[in-house]
Amino acid sequence: MMNKIKAYSDILQDFANPLLDGSESNDTLLLKLKTAQLVWNYCIAKEFGLASLLIFEEIMDSSRKEDPEIMLIFLMLINRKEQLFHQYKNFILDVRIVQKPDKSYSVQADFIKHENFKEIKL
Repeated sequence: MMNKIKAYSDILQDFANPLLDGSESNDTLLLKLKTAQLVWNYCIAKEFGLASLLIFEEIMDSSRKEDPEIMLIFLMLINRKEQLFHQYKNFILDVRIVQKPDKSYSVQADFIKHENFKEIKL
């Protein structure tokens, strides 16, 4: 039996699942997925000691100042990444919602393997 490789768009949606209720507009869905993407990439940068960690920390701190309750979401997602998604090590570069020819929508995500991410380690 072959193992099916999961698309990062599916992985990101599974990761963001606690934020989603299924009734979101495309704009709200994208905002929630981008929040999950931020936390995901923070976790990858932290795990591999990448300099981009500082950027993710600044963005998260700025978000916390605008909405103090967002930190609860960040902490829940950090725990979720560590507990349920620890085997996935790629950066998520972009996430978007695209309209298919049949007028339905799908989520697409681009990723890069962490070892191919060119930056200075901390």
